[in-house]
Amino acid sequence: MHHQRYRKSVKYTAIIFVLLLAVLILEGMARLVYAYREELSGNPLLSTLARGEMVLDPYEMESSSIGGHWGLRPGYPFSNTPNNQLRINKYGMRGPDIDETHSRPRILSLGDSVTFGLGEVSYPRVIEDILNKAGVPVEVVNGGVEGYAPRNLLYEVNGYLNLRPEVVTIYIGWNALYSPAYWLERYERCLRLLWFARNLLRISQRKLIGEGAYTREMLERIPVPDANSADVVYAADYTPPYLGQIDELVERFQKRGAQVFLMTLPGLFVDDEKPSDKALKIGHLPAFSTNPYVLAKISERYNQSLRDLASRRGVGLIDLAVWSKHHLTPRDEFFSDSVHLTSEGLARVGGFVAEQLKDVIGKERLQ
Repeated sequence: MHHQRYRKSVKYTAIIFVLLLAVLILEGMARLVYAYREELSGNPLLSTLARGEMVLDPYEMESSSIGGHWGLRPGYPFSNTPNNQLRINKYGMRGPDIDETHSRPRILSLGDSVTFGLGEVSYPRVIEDILNKAGVPVEVVNGGVEGYAPRNLLYEVNGYLNLRPEVVTIYIGWNALYSPAYWLERYERCLRLLWFARNLLRISQRKLIGEGAYTREMLERIPVPDANSADVVYAADYTPPYLGQIDELVERFQKRGAQVFLMTLPGLFVDDEKPSDKALKIGHLPAFSTNPYVLAKISERYNQSLRDLASRRGVGLIDLAVWSKHHLTPRDEFFSDSVHLTSEGLARVGGFVAEQLKDVIGKERLQ
């Protein structure tokens, strides 16, 4: 009898040991995936398996060498259609052809859909118009692409450097802030296996119901604002893991002698203001939260990281987040959703940025 109990004890111990070993191995693999998620997402095969086929607009084209990456289609549209609001030049940038003689100081405005613009309006064009009318000849290149995150800008950095800009503005971060892959729940900070399982479940759900249905499901969620929730307290410790990508981007431009300006992100939701009923109706939130104060908190944490980076690198800072609290109010009149500005909002941003760059461009002309 004693011998049988001993054998059972050894058997159970062995099972527990094997299970613990399996968990440790899986945890190690999950930590590797988390640490190298950017490199893995850039692999075409792995990207296709994880995301499926990319859904792009006619003026966009998928990268043939980098997974999950895309750009604008050079030369679009291929015919001069009446009332066309969108033109992509031969360099794959929205707007007119780039001045090959480089006769004026060149500003390269990098970013996502906010920089790309809305309809005929984009803040890079506003910057150019205001400065030229003020007697400050300048060429502004719109380097905004819808859906871009910091990693996408890094993929394209060699092309940006070839444009030889004197000034570079960087307005980026919303798509990374919204990505569940960059967000760690409380227990996931200790156990990356939970992070891996959550994201695997999310990817499976998107594939199962389809991209369109998944997007609608996210947009139809009802916001639950709670400024004092435990999630908001937790979000106060948020550290953007992709800040190093922006740091690398800044360094590449600095080595080429360009003056860099980081731009903080103004948004519909802020942590010191109760959202209006209209804001709650038009706003959309990341997949990992239905609380607008969580988005407000992590975006403010990101903005503070940009301020710190600008100070550490000795580059310019255009603090749109602070400026917006006095010049984009009420906020629900200048934002069409949580992150995108209305035409009037874009015009105001362009005017403010032009004012900040006016003296810088003047000095460039004297050199």
